Amino acid sequence: MRKPSQFTLRPLAATACIMLFSACTEKPLPLQLEKYCVSESGLSKFWIKLHTAKNSGEIRYRYMGQDVRYNVTAMKIDGAQISGQADFISSSTGEIRGNPILFSYDVATETLKDGGTSAACQNMQGNI
Repeated sequence: MRKPSQFTLRPLAATACIMLFSACTEKPLPLQLEKYCVSESGLSKFWIKLHTAKNSGEIRYRYMGQDVRYNVTAMKIDGAQISGQADFISSSTGEIRGNPILFSYDVATETLKDGGTSAACQNMQGNI
């Protein structure tokens, strides 16, 4: 049986170094994210609390006089992407039901997407 040559081991060593370096530079997700997000138009406002360890959370959504709360019922985490569905739980402005929110949140860019709406997020403001 032949011994591996020095040239065969170099690509393996380089790959291992790259994998170790990239693992160290990627931030782990926080156990809980609390963000305030506003759409480009300024009409849609979201307050999100996502419990990444429990795959649960809440979303408060305000749009043109509506103020509605949603419970995150399904959440998937894929690297820096968190996606899921949030279902209507209550409203302080009289709505008795609401369409589910299918959302995605990019931890790296701090951007929330709800369908075609994209909202830039920052640290939490106000109460959820």
